[in-house]
Amino acid sequence: MDLIQRLQELPPQHYAVAGVCLVLLVLFLLKLGFGLVKKIIFLGLFVVLALVILVTLQG
Repeated sequence: MDLIQRLQELPPQHYAVAGVCLVLLVLFLLKLGFGLVKKIIFLGLFVVLALVILVTLQG
């Protein structure tokens, strides 16, 4: 996966910034009252980001 290789090349502080931005985005969307499907999609994106961070920490 080319995307994962690129993500692994980023410095750790980028993950912290991306994580905070993603959490704020999710909270903002939940506040707007988006549909259940969209909430699930964003939860999925959040889980993917968490997995990427874990892989990077282990690598």
